[in-house]
Amino acid sequence: MERHGNSIIVFVLAMIVFAVPMRAAVIELETGKKVQGSSVRYSRGQYTIETPTGPRTYSESQVRRAISSKPAGWDQAISLARSQPEKSIAALEEIAKVEKGLDWDAQAYRYIARISSERLGDFRQAAEAYERMPPYSMDKPEVKIGYWKVLIELGRYDEVEPKLKKVVQSENREFSARGQLLRGDINMKQRRWEPAALDFLRVVHFYKRQRSVHAEALYKAGKSLEELRHDGASRLLEELKNTYPDSEYAGKI
Repeated sequence: MERHGNSIIVFVLAMIVFAVPMRAAVIELETGKKVQGSSVRYSRGQYTIETPTGPRTYSESQVRRAISSKPAGWDQAISLARSQPEKSIAALEEIAKVEKGLDWDAQAYRYIARISSERLGDFRQAAEAYERMPPYSMDKPEVKIGYWKVLIELGRYDEVEPKLKKVVQSENREFSARGQLLRGDINMKQRRWEPAALDFLRVVHFYKRQRSVHAEALYKAGKSLEELRHDGASRLLEELKNTYPDSEYAGKI
């Protein structure tokens, strides 16, 4: 009976061991093909992925993106962002170094950029983090917007303005609205209050369904009109308080 019980224990332990998932890895080639394996590493311009049929190696020019499973310490690094942003950035820098070329470095730099700009107000450090991200990461609309916001804070308007016409014409309504807001931000930074107000008012009136940007547009349109001593300022700020009472922009009034 004891021997039978021990056999059951061994069987259960074996099932637990085999239930632990292998380290997942994917390489996305420039051709569009995906190669899956248990692990991937990057060294000296080459990617090697362990597949069921053996290791496969690809040159850097062949690979668009290489993805591995979540690195050790990732969740802890992110959890420090609010209470200890400097420590969070240091931990993410280390992850980016270890995971170089494996997608997690791109994600680490994106978090570093956000923490630097939103928590520390260090826009130079944020810009440097964005500029260390691989090109495929910078193709994402939300990453572009974040990067351009940082450039505007640094006064690098000439790098942003030429891109905004195409953004505003985008079929992605939220991306388009955010592009229009950035136009207004550039005008506001340079104290060009009338064109700034017009930019923000376009978002207020034409992008009402994009609630993620509408509160910001109401606030900035109202503040621009205040600078112009226009009667419409108070109406817009009142609309902001009534429609988005819990937003960060309502809290600024």
